[in-house]
Amino acid sequence: MKKLLTGLAIILSVAVVAPVFAQDSTADQGKGAKIEKQRRERPERKKRDKAGMKDREVNAEQMITRIEERKTKILERIAAVYNKMNNRLASSSERIDKLSSRMEKLRSEKPEEGGMEKATMGEEKLKERKEKVTKRYNEIKEKIETRKTAMLERLEEVRSKVLKRIEQLPEADRDRVRTALENSISEIKSEADKLEKEAKEKGEATYQKLMGI
Repeated sequence: MKKLLTGLAIILSVAVVAPVFAQDSTADQGKGAKIEKQRRERPERKKRDKAGMKDREVNAEQMITRIEERKTKILERIAAVYNKMNNRLASSSERIDKLSSRMEKLRSEKPEEGGMEKATMGEEKLKERKEKVTKRYNEIKEKIETRKTAMLERLEEVRSKVLKRIEQLPEADRDRVRTALENSISEIKSEADKLEKEAKEKGEATYQKLMGI
């Protein structure tokens, strides 16, 4: 029973898109740190000739391709996180059903068979575990909102940086690249919100199922 309740608490803790964005953010930060280090160690890079700079000019098609690739990877990670979590919730639901059956059996045993004592011990342990899971569950829900807010802010920062790069494009290309960026961000947020809502509903249903034993 302890394993079941602990497992439920762990499952509920991943019911947020934040880890997905967190992973993406960490990768960005690591890449940024590496670039900064290279710049400090090799200042001569600032003296590239004009021909070299032209080779590195921002290209609209390249930016759109990278935006789409980035979006696809993020959506794949979101789907993987929630598929894994839903599988764990389904497994927890099955274990809760078994626990419910055991408790029902203990409660139905006759006193002369020692059932009363077993049932009392079982109820006390169950109550204790429920209290711990409830406390942990409430803490997790608060962290979910905090982390989601932080990661959405990070996503907005990334958006701002990309918009600045878009300004380097020829004016004729800016609108279509900007549209590709905004559409990708909207799609990511929409999919993440949808899966998060479904996951929270399943998590809450599983939690209430446990509390109802």
